[in-house]
Amino acid sequence: MDASTAAGFDWGALALLIVVVIGLFWALRLMLRQNRQDLKDLETELAEEEPTDSPDDSGKP
Repeated sequence: MDASTAAGFDWGALALLIVVVIGLFWALRLMLRQNRQDLKDLETELAEEEPTDSPDDSGKP
């Protein structure tokens, strides 16, 4: 009888689960880091495109 089945626990399945969970957290971290960089770039671009009208001109008709 195999040692992993004798104890009633499959260590291979646990190792696979750990690898999958670590991979998901790594992907989430990368996605959030990229989103933060994209937000910073967008805010910079919007600040550069901001109109330089006079302060009393609110743009309302």
